[in-house]
Amino acid sequence: MASSDSISRLLRDWNGVRDAGVELVKSTRTSEEQALGHCLQGDAALYLQKDVLAASEFYNKAVHLCESIHDAHLRLACIAMFGEAPFEFDGCGYSTVSLRTMGDNTVRRGIEILSQVKLPGGAQCIYRTGEAVRRIPDRWILLLQSLTLRAMLQERLHNYADAHVQYVEVWKSLIMPHLSLATRPEDTNDRDERLQSACNARVASVVNVAIASITGKCRTMAKLGNYAGFLETFRRVCTRSEASSDQRIRQGVLVRCAELLVFYNLKLYNLYAASPHYDGASKSKDALPRSPYEEAVMQVACAISGPAADHCIARHARRILSLIWCMSGNFVAITDLYRDAIAVELNNPDLWATRAMALMCTGDYVEAFLALKMSLQLEPGHVLRLLLASKVSMNYLSSSQQAHEFANQALELCPKDHPLRYVAEYASGTAASRYAYEIWTFSRRKHYQQLSLRSLTSSAKARPRDQPVVFSLAAIHADIREVETAIRLCKYCLSLNTNHPHCWQLLALLMSSQKKYADALDVCNVGLAECGPDHQCTFRYTKARILCAQLYSEELTEQELRSTITRTVSAFVDVVELLFRDSITPLLSSGVPETSLALPPQLLRMYSSTALKMDDPNAIKYRTLLSLGEFYEFVSRACSLTELLAHAFIAIDAAREMGSSSWMPDILAKRARLSENANDLDTAVSDYESALAFDGSHTEALTRMGAIHNKMHRSVIAHESLTSALRIDSTLHETWFEMGVALESQGKFKQASEALLTALELERTSPADSFYSIPRRI
Repeated sequence: MASSDSISRLLRDWNGVRDAGVELVKSTRTSEEQALGHCLQGDAALYLQKDVLAASEFYNKAVHLCESIHDAHLRLACIAMFGEAPFEFDGCGYSTVSLRTMGDNTVRRGIEILSQVKLPGGAQCIYRTGEAVRRIPDRWILLLQSLTLRAMLQERLHNYADAHVQYVEVWKSLIMPHLSLATRPEDTNDRDERLQSACNARVASVVNVAIASITGKCRTMAKLGNYAGFLETFRRVCTRSEASSDQRIRQGVLVRCAELLVFYNLKLYNLYAASPHYDGASKSKDALPRSPYEEAVMQVACAISGPAADHCIARHARRILSLIWCMSGNFVAITDLYRDAIAVELNNPDLWATRAMALMCTGDYVEAFLALKMSLQLEPGHVLRLLLASKVSMNYLSSSQQAHEFANQALELCPKDHPLRYVAEYASGTAASRYAYEIWTFSRRKHYQQLSLRSLTSSAKARPRDQPVVFSLAAIHADIREVETAIRLCKYCLSLNTNHPHCWQLLALLMSSQKKYADALDVCNVGLAECGPDHQCTFRYTKARILCAQLYSEELTEQELRSTITRTVSAFVDVVELLFRDSITPLLSSGVPETSLALPPQLLRMYSSTALKMDDPNAIKYRTLLSLGEFYEFVSRACSLTELLAHAFIAIDAAREMGSSSWMPDILAKRARLSENANDLDTAVSDYESALAFDGSHTEALTRMGAIHNKMHRSVIAHESLTSALRIDSTLHETWFEMGVALESQGKFKQASEALLTALELERTSPADSFYSIPRRI
């Protein structure tokens, strides 16, 4: 039976350990026993009082009395390597301290100290027999830990041959001969809870060091290129009875070596097929060849399905399985793994968060968001998860308001020197810029735009070379019509990385807002060349919009007009063919009329408040069809070619047949615009009213209804409708133009002239397409 001081040490009863140490030092004992007494007092100082200096003094006294005392050498090595937290080392098991992060000099210092610990010699040595396990199990375990840690440090310095020899010596000489005895429950008739607890602690420590020794052997063999030896050791331990006396050893080895199977791309079935015990004629389903991923998954699943899987082993197994399935792209299996784990540990926020990330990889963003919310309920102050929730809300659930709230919570938790503060500012600013667009009142929109500008400016100062931050800052400057600043930021953003399609698109629109249409088209061409064919649709659509804007706003000669129309039709042909292939051929009329073309009148453009849905995967299809209808309507009116109006209706009807109810207000408003220009006011009014029934904040429908009321001499009603549109967005130049007409009809000439001047000023800086059409993502 173990001594009382050994039991106290195993149970980490440091008060009892201290008393035993004092007694050993006071008594007339041998130098080795006095050295042990100093070690016990050092343990109490280290673990109970957390006094590293006092503990070091005790251990040095012990070494002075007995140079070979491994207890003191192990503690001194831990103090030298782990600094102020040597008590975090748990004895070669699942340590919270990583040897990988240590400097080489620190590791060498640890090896130098542990080199004083010698492998016991002589068959009658207490550590070579079972006596140490029975009488002083704590010291036997510390010896195993000392020798195993020394091998781990040699491995850390890439001395794989020396490390392998040391792992083998520890296993063969000290662990394997006494493994069954060390992991056997204590034989006692009386129900001594203290003794049973000490026995459990002994078994857990032996299991830890046994796992470390076996996996160290396997790992060093693999690093030395002896893959056959690694596989043979792995198979022998995990499929035969060598370590079967304790299920946890087998589980731990299975889990840890599964990672090596994947890392070294090894297949156990090759070994099974070469084994003399393998009968090829009697292949079972389980013996069929597997990939390394499947093999590793099988081994880890076998480990955690065993009886009474250790909590640490189960956690490590989940991590390895996640790694394996990530490498093989099997994210559904990861979600199932963590679903089962959550059923056991419902209040574990880490499990919820990991499941959320796996669900994101499968594309199930709603479930991922719910899992993240549960994780945040269990641990509200987790900055990374708040930022992840903000990203999911913004990018995948189209909830910019919720994204802004999560980002602000993260920002409040980050002081100025926090490494994630700039990320929180970036997330908050980007979410605010998008939420500003979704707000119905312009005053609140301006408020959120200022919040966005402030956050993104601060984030850009902290990380001036972070491209997403710089791009978001450029976008918010474009939104508030600070065009020169936005252009400068876009050019700087592209100097960091030219493969940024949204930045090229934004720069082209900014150029178009300055009426530099040739430069804007050049930007589109360069962007297409830099970003590759995956973004053809976006750039060709933007080119078509820029050419339309050139048609609408410039005074062109007849030859220039015909040339520009030809180029515009060609641009739309490219986009429609890319988006629809040959399914909607009636949309296109590529021939330019040969009749005399009249110079187009100045046409004020506008943008719907709902036609800019960033997250709709079919958004570019709808925008293309609506823009094509608008283009045909313009050419038919500008050139007095009524037959082209039919093509405009075909394009709008094609958009309607795609069947999205969210785009119905835009489709109805565009169709009403065509009816209005065809002098069918009754149909136009009906379609405008239907659009407003779908969406009461639809600015194009409100503006055109105001214009129709103006024509019908209902200036008061027109004024109300136009005022509603301007409350939603005061940058709409066509709305200001119609407002000027309405005020003039009411005799308010001064206010009318101001409204018309505002319309001209806004039109002068209006882009070919709305800046809000550029996706804003975190």
